[in-house]
Amino acid sequence: MTVVDVDTGEVIDVRAMTAALEAHEVVIDKHFKSFTVVGQALLDIGQRRLYQMEYATFDIYLEHRWGLSRSRAYQLMEAATVTEAMSTIVDTPLPANEAQARELVSLKAEPEKAAEVMRAVAASNGGKTPAAAIKVEVETRFKETTTRHRPQPKAPVETVEAREAREHSEAVARDASRIEAVISGWPSLRGIAENPELGDEVRALLTEPDRREADRIIAIYLRGRS
Repeated sequence: MTVVDVDTGEVIDVRAMTAALEAHEVVIDKHFKSFTVVGQALLDIGQRRLYQMEYATFDIYLEHRWGLSRSRAYQLMEAATVTEAMSTIVDTPLPANEAQARELVSLKAEPEKAAEVMRAVAASNGGKTPAAAIKVEVETRFKETTTRHRPQPKAPVETVEAREAREHSEAVARDASRIEAVISGWPSLRGIAENPELGDEVRALLTEPDRREADRIIAIYLRGRS
């Protein structure tokens, strides 16, 4: 018997999928304490969507059929995946339990590196591979690489308004410094320079480095104000 998936258009062999699901469930029931067996079986059930024979979603299937949360099931599947990936690498001790395998999950796409870690841990621990030692080895061996390739935060983009405000503030600060330098030796002019009524054009003239010219311009300005 076949049906067509209305979402994907895929032709589904119901009998074959039901048989596959039942076979996996028998294995899970029999080896429920084996993280590799359970993880691999759940992975296939999820990837092939075998759960749809009885349940609407994978999450509902996990909860109702096995009493597993989504996060717990994925822990088992990831641990099983990394262990399976290393199983074909010769002379490599495999994780003896889920705790050990979970310390290698970050390397599941690079089984050769995971194998390196296991060999190193076994060599330095008399053939044993405790989870704590695996964790330390992973962090020590690959921390530098992870840090080196970590994306650097991008500098914030300055808006037009922010740039104009910054440039204006910088210009004002430069003008203030030039005015201060000109009038520093002219105590009688300081009051004029600090007068808030002076216009921008007069403040600009106060930056004139020639003191006599500055004195002449200020005198003209004061006559115009009288």
